[in-house]
Amino acid sequence: MEYINPILLKEMKVGARTIRYPVLIMLYNLLLAFVGLMILFQMNSIYIVSGQLQGNFLIDIFVVAGWIQFLTVCVLMPILTANAIAGERERQTLNMLLTTTMSSRQIVKGKIFACVGVVMIFLLSGMPVISLGLLYGGIRWYHLFAMQITLFVVSLFLGALGILCSVCMKRTISSVILNYVLELVGMAGGYCLWYVLNHWTAELPEKAEKWKLGLEMVLLTGNPATVFEQYMESCYSGFANEKYYLLNNLAGSGQTGCIAYIKYRMVWVGVLVFLILAYVFYRMASKQLNPLNHKH
Repeated sequence: MEYINPILLKEMKVGARTIRYPVLIMLYNLLLAFVGLMILFQMNSIYIVSGQLQGNFLIDIFVVAGWIQFLTVCVLMPILTANAIAGERERQTLNMLLTTTMSSRQIVKGKIFACVGVVMIFLLSGMPVISLGLLYGGIRWYHLFAMQITLFVVSLFLGALGILCSVCMKRTISSVILNYVLELVGMAGGYCLWYVLNHWTAELPEKAEKWKLGLEMVLLTGNPATVFEQYMESCYSGFANEKYYLLNNLAGSGQTGCIAYIKYRMVWVGVLVFLILAYVFYRMASKQLNPLNHKH
């Protein structure tokens, strides 16, 4: 077991000894099962009346359960990461942790993956309900796999951000509040700014229009909520439905070059952006945690 990060191993043991996580996982899966059953009952009611089996309801299970999983990541991550470093500081164990042979990078890395591991247990436990979409087609196995990969990367991104907040704040509650505020501003604020740019700006010259479109792409690919929305819509309608597909509303047509590439590959460009940001936040948290970087 020497190859396992000591912090990660310790957090895994502590989590396995508490009843809190099993109870929360049970409640989480009861919620997913309730949503799945309600949609199946509705599908059965329509079948009794019309005699036709509406397979799209099973796709609805996949979409609704996917959004529940995304919201679970957004809600759980600030709570889990807030206690990672700020909790050690409150318990006055942080100094002892820093005197061990582990570097600050190892400490931060262990804390991040411990939190991500807890979240992934929640997500993977809900796979049976989400897999109902495989019964009658419409959803393929690679849709499930890609969704879990997307959620894993979003978890890494939010986990690294949460650890950075935990390192910077002295108290756990302050870290939680700061993390939720940053999530809200980053997701809701970024979406609102995109909406303003896309709908409230007047006709612009061609050169200014390209800059505007580029800024819109940055706002969309850097927002976990919009990137996940694009992925769910791609599974639901194959990029043909305009109800959710935000990129159909982007100004201009016939884009070429980098903007056109990002437009039609937004999900995976967004995943790459989140990986880069997660690494940046990880390095910032490690540097901030390292006592050698502080002037006395």
